[in-house]
Amino acid sequence: MQIRYPSVTRQILTPAASNSARSLSATTLIPAAKSRLPPRTRVCASAICEKIQAARTQWTREGFQGRKSAFIVLAVSPRVARAAPDRVLKDFATKLCALYLLEEEIDEDRIYLDEIFLENPAGGRTTWKWLAGVNVFSASADRRWWQDHRIPGGLGFSVNSVGHMVKSKLLLGAIQEFERKLGESNEEFATTKVGDTLESALEFAMRTIHNATEAVSGKATELLPLPEDRQSLPVTSCPIQLPRFLADKNYCAYQGYYHTDVTIPWVRD
Repeated sequence: MQIRYPSVTRQILTPAASNSARSLSATTLIPAAKSRLPPRTRVCASAICEKIQAARTQWTREGFQGRKSAFIVLAVSPRVARAAPDRVLKDFATKLCALYLLEEEIDEDRIYLDEIFLENPAGGRTTWKWLAGVNVFSASADRRWWQDHRIPGGLGFSVNSVGHMVKSKLLLGAIQEFERKLGESNEEFATTKVGDTLESALEFAMRTIHNATEAVSGKATELLPLPEDRQSLPVTSCPIQLPRFLADKNYCAYQGYYHTDVTIPWVRD
Protein backbone atom coordinates (compact mmCIF):
# COMPACT_ATOMS: atom_id res chain seq x y z
CA MET A 1 0.00 0.00 0.00
CA GLN A 2 1.32 3.44 -0.88
CA ILE A 3 1.20 6.07 1.82
CA ARG A 4 0.73 9.65 0.74
CA TYR A 5 2.05 11.89 3.46
CA PRO A 6 0.20 15.07 4.37
CA SER A 7 1.47 18.03 2.42
CA VAL A 8 2.75 21.28 3.83
CA THR A 9 3.47 24.57 2.14
CA ARG A 10 6.57 26.64 2.69
CA GLN A 11 7.66 29.95 1.25
CA ILE A 12 10.43 30.59 -1.21
CA LEU A 13 12.05 33.88 -0.23
CA THR A 14 12.16 36.07 -3.30
CA PRO A 15 14.88 38.72 -3.46
CA ALA A 16 12.32 41.46 -2.80
CA ALA A 17 11.09 39.73 0.34
CA SER A 18 14.40 38.47 1.72
CA ASN A 19 15.26 41.59 3.73
CA SER A 20 12.50 40.80 6.21
CA ALA A 21 13.81 37.29 6.88
CA ARG A 22 17.26 37.75 8.33
CA SER A 23 17.48 34.19 9.61
CA LEU A 24 17.46 32.83 6.04
CA SER A 25 19.07 35.58 4.03
CA ALA A 26 22.53 37.03 3.73
CA THR A 27 22.06 40.40 5.34
CA THR A 28 24.32 40.58 8.40
CA LEU A 29 27.20 43.00 7.91
CA ILE A 30 29.98 43.15 10.50
CA PRO A 31 33.42 44.80 10.44
CA ALA A 32 36.20 42.28 9.91
CA ALA A 33 38.05 43.41 13.02
CA LYS A 34 35.04 42.55 15.18
CA SER A 35 33.94 39.40 13.41
CA ARG A 36 34.11 36.15 15.34
CA LEU A 37 33.59 32.61 14.19
CA PRO A 38 30.75 30.66 15.81
CA PRO A 39 31.81 29.36 19.25
CA ARG A 40 32.88 25.74 19.03
CA THR A 41 33.90 25.21 22.60
CA ARG A 42 32.92 21.58 23.11
CA VAL A 43 35.81 19.12 22.91
CA CYS A 44 35.71 16.30 20.38
CA ALA A 45 35.43 12.93 22.08
CA SER A 46 36.45 10.86 19.07
CA ALA A 47 38.79 10.79 16.11
CA ILE A 48 35.76 10.99 13.79
CA CYS A 49 34.67 14.23 15.43
CA GLU A 50 38.18 15.65 15.15
CA LYS A 51 38.33 14.80 11.46
CA ILE A 52 34.96 16.43 10.81
CA GLN A 53 35.92 19.58 12.70
CA ALA A 54 39.25 19.89 10.87
CA ALA A 55 37.41 19.75 7.54
CA ARG A 56 34.75 22.16 8.85
CA THR A 57 37.42 24.67 9.87
CA GLN A 58 39.03 24.42 6.44
CA TRP A 59 35.64 25.00 4.80
CA THR A 60 35.08 28.06 7.01
CA ARG A 61 38.49 29.40 6.01
CA GLU A 62 37.85 28.88 2.30
CA GLY A 63 34.34 30.31 2.63
CA PHE A 64 35.85 33.43 4.20
CA GLN A 65 37.92 33.80 1.02
CA GLY A 66 34.93 33.10 -1.26
CA ARG A 67 36.35 29.81 -2.53
CA LYS A 68 33.75 27.44 -1.05
CA SER A 69 30.04 27.80 -0.27
CA ALA A 70 29.03 24.17 0.26
CA PHE A 71 30.21 21.46 2.65
CA ILE A 72 29.40 17.73 2.81
CA VAL A 73 29.89 15.36 5.72
CA LEU A 74 29.53 11.80 4.40
CA ALA A 75 29.84 8.46 6.20
CA VAL A 76 30.78 6.02 3.43
CA SER A 77 30.03 2.43 4.36
CA PRO A 78 28.43 -0.54 2.54
CA ARG A 79 26.56 -1.37 5.73
CA VAL A 80 25.15 2.14 6.02
CA ALA A 81 24.41 2.30 2.28
CA ARG A 82 22.34 -0.89 2.46
CA ALA A 83 20.60 -0.05 5.75
CA ALA A 84 16.83 0.35 5.88
CA PRO A 85 15.60 3.87 6.80
CA ASP A 86 14.44 2.83 10.26
CA ARG A 87 14.99 4.17 13.77
CA VAL A 88 18.49 2.69 13.92
CA LEU A 89 19.59 4.63 10.83
CA LYS A 90 17.81 7.72 12.14
CA ASP A 91 19.79 7.46 15.40
CA PHE A 92 22.98 7.06 13.37
CA ALA A 93 22.09 10.22 11.43
CA THR A 94 21.43 12.24 14.60
CA LYS A 95 24.76 11.10 16.09
CA LEU A 96 26.71 12.03 12.96
CA CYS A 97 25.01 15.43 12.84
CA ALA A 98 25.80 15.98 16.54
CA LEU A 99 29.49 15.27 15.88
CA TYR A 100 29.41 17.81 13.04
CA LEU A 101 27.49 20.60 14.79
CA LEU A 102 29.02 19.89 18.22
CA GLU A 103 25.61 19.51 19.77
CA GLU A 104 24.89 17.14 22.63
CA GLU A 105 21.70 15.96 20.94
CA ILE A 106 20.03 16.41 17.56
CA ASP A 107 16.26 16.11 17.27
CA GLU A 108 14.38 15.00 14.18
CA ASP A 109 11.99 17.42 12.48
CA ARG A 110 14.01 20.46 13.54
CA ILE A 111 15.95 23.02 11.54
CA TYR A 112 19.67 23.18 12.34
CA LEU A 113 21.98 25.73 10.79
CA ASP A 114 25.69 26.39 10.46
CA GLU A 115 27.35 29.72 9.67
CA ILE A 116 29.54 30.80 6.78
CA PHE A 117 31.39 34.08 6.27
CA LEU A 118 32.74 36.10 3.36
CA GLU A 119 35.26 38.92 3.62
CA ASN A 120 35.42 41.85 1.24
CA PRO A 121 39.18 42.38 0.76
CA ALA A 122 38.68 46.03 -0.23
CA GLY A 123 38.05 49.08 1.91
CA GLY A 124 37.25 48.37 5.54
CA ARG A 125 37.36 44.60 4.98
CA THR A 126 33.69 44.18 5.77
CA THR A 127 32.66 40.62 6.56
CA TRP A 128 29.23 39.20 5.72
CA LYS A 129 27.65 36.29 7.55
CA TRP A 130 25.07 33.79 6.29
CA LEU A 131 23.24 30.96 7.97
CA ALA A 132 23.72 27.71 6.03
CA GLY A 133 21.10 24.97 5.96
CA VAL A 134 22.03 21.44 7.07
CA ASN A 135 20.14 18.57 5.36
CA VAL A 136 20.44 14.80 5.52
CA PHE A 137 21.08 12.68 2.40
CA SER A 138 21.20 8.90 2.31
CA ALA A 139 21.53 5.97 -0.07
CA SER A 140 18.40 4.56 1.58
CA ALA A 141 16.36 7.39 0.04
CA ASP A 142 16.60 5.68 -3.35
CA ARG A 143 13.14 4.65 -4.67
CA ARG A 144 11.43 6.09 -1.62
CA TRP A 145 9.30 9.21 -1.13
CA TRP A 146 12.38 11.32 -0.29
CA GLN A 147 14.30 10.12 -3.35
CA ASP A 148 15.59 13.62 -4.10
CA HIS A 149 17.73 13.25 -0.96
CA ARG A 150 19.55 10.15 -2.11
CA ILE A 151 23.35 10.03 -2.17
CA PRO A 152 25.60 7.10 -3.07
CA GLY A 153 27.79 5.29 -0.59
CA GLY A 154 26.20 5.87 2.79
CA LEU A 155 24.65 8.74 4.73
CA GLY A 156 25.68 12.33 5.15
CA PHE A 157 24.75 15.98 5.46
CA SER A 158 24.86 18.68 2.81
CA VAL A 159 25.46 22.25 3.97
CA ASN A 160 25.22 25.30 1.72
CA SER A 161 24.24 28.93 1.43
CA VAL A 162 22.93 30.20 -1.91
CA GLY A 163 23.42 33.80 -0.79
CA HIS A 164 27.10 33.17 -0.02
CA MET A 165 27.47 31.40 -3.37
CA VAL A 166 25.99 34.33 -5.29
CA LYS A 167 28.01 37.01 -3.49
CA SER A 168 31.23 34.98 -3.74
CA LYS A 169 30.77 34.66 -7.49
CA LEU A 170 30.33 38.43 -7.80
CA LEU A 171 33.35 39.15 -5.61
CA LEU A 172 35.69 36.67 -7.26
CA GLY A 173 34.58 37.81 -10.71
CA ALA A 174 35.53 41.39 -9.80
CA ILE A 175 38.91 40.23 -8.47
CA GLN A 176 39.62 38.28 -11.65
CA GLU A 177 38.73 41.28 -13.79
CA PHE A 178 40.97 43.51 -11.65
CA GLU A 179 43.89 41.09 -12.02
CA ARG A 180 43.32 40.86 -15.76
CA LYS A 181 43.60 44.63 -16.12
CA LEU A 182 46.83 44.57 -14.12
CA GLY A 183 48.23 41.84 -16.35
CA GLU A 184 48.40 39.36 -13.51
CA SER A 185 47.82 35.64 -14.04
CA ASN A 186 44.25 34.74 -13.13
CA GLU A 187 43.69 31.94 -10.66
CA GLU A 188 41.02 29.46 -11.65
CA PHE A 189 37.95 29.44 -9.43
CA ALA A 190 35.22 26.83 -9.28
CA THR A 191 32.06 27.66 -11.23
CA THR A 192 28.49 26.95 -10.16
CA LYS A 193 25.13 26.56 -11.88
CA VAL A 194 23.73 29.39 -9.76
CA GLY A 195 24.16 32.81 -11.36
CA ASP A 196 25.57 35.95 -9.80
CA THR A 197 22.26 37.44 -8.60
CA LEU A 198 19.62 36.38 -6.10
CA GLU A 199 17.13 36.60 -8.96
CA SER A 200 18.98 33.87 -10.85
CA ALA A 201 19.08 31.84 -7.62
CA LEU A 202 15.28 32.08 -7.46
CA GLU A 203 14.93 30.61 -10.95
CA PHE A 204 17.43 27.88 -10.07
CA ALA A 205 15.42 26.98 -6.95
CA MET A 206 12.19 26.83 -8.95
CA ARG A 207 13.81 24.63 -11.59
CA THR A 208 15.07 22.27 -8.88
CA ILE A 209 11.58 21.90 -7.40
CA HIS A 210 10.01 21.53 -10.86
CA ASN A 211 12.44 18.71 -11.66
CA ALA A 212 11.78 16.76 -8.45
CA THR A 213 11.74 13.00 -8.96
CA GLU A 214 8.44 11.19 -9.44
CA ALA A 215 8.90 8.84 -6.47
CA VAL A 216 6.72 6.09 -4.99
CA SER A 217 4.33 8.63 -3.44
CA GLY A 218 4.63 11.19 -6.20
CA LYS A 219 6.89 14.24 -6.06
CA ALA A 220 8.09 15.13 -2.57
CA THR A 221 8.04 18.80 -3.57
CA GLU A 222 6.26 20.57 -6.40
CA LEU A 223 5.48 24.05 -7.56
CA LEU A 224 2.05 25.55 -7.00
CA PRO A 225 0.08 27.39 -9.70
CA LEU A 226 -0.15 31.14 -9.48
CA PRO A 227 -3.25 32.32 -7.61
CA GLU A 228 -5.87 34.19 -9.58
CA ASP A 229 -5.36 37.22 -7.33
CA ARG A 230 -1.66 38.08 -7.31
CA GLN A 231 -2.33 40.71 -4.67
CA SER A 232 -2.61 37.81 -2.23
CA LEU A 233 1.10 37.03 -2.73
CA PRO A 234 3.72 38.54 -0.40
CA VAL A 235 5.50 39.80 -3.55
CA THR A 236 2.90 40.73 -6.15
CA SER A 237 5.27 40.83 -9.14
CA CYS A 238 7.95 38.25 -9.88
CA PRO A 239 11.36 40.00 -9.79
CA ILE A 240 12.63 38.06 -12.83
CA GLN A 241 11.44 36.99 -16.26
CA LEU A 242 10.78 33.28 -15.81
CA PRO A 243 11.05 30.78 -18.69
CA ARG A 244 7.77 29.74 -20.27
CA PHE A 245 7.44 26.44 -18.38
CA LEU A 246 7.68 28.30 -15.04
CA ALA A 247 5.74 31.44 -15.95
CA ASP A 248 2.43 30.20 -14.53
CA LYS A 249 3.98 28.89 -11.28
CA ASN A 250 3.91 30.48 -7.84
CA TYR A 251 7.31 32.09 -7.18
CA CYS A 252 6.61 32.68 -3.47
CA ALA A 253 5.57 29.24 -2.21
CA TYR A 254 5.59 25.57 -3.09
CA GLN A 255 4.10 22.36 -1.74
CA GLY A 256 5.92 19.44 -0.15
CA TYR A 257 5.54 16.41 2.10
CA TYR A 258 7.95 17.96 4.59
CA HIS A 259 9.60 21.30 5.34
CA THR A 260 12.71 21.19 3.18
CA ASP A 261 14.77 23.22 5.67
CA VAL A 262 14.30 20.49 8.31
CA THR A 263 17.63 18.75 8.92
CA ILE A 264 16.32 15.20 9.54
CA PRO A 265 12.66 14.78 8.53
CA TRP A 266 11.01 11.84 10.26
CA VAL A 267 7.69 10.16 9.49
CA ARG A 268 6.38 8.64 12.71
CA ASP A 269 4.94 5.16 12.88
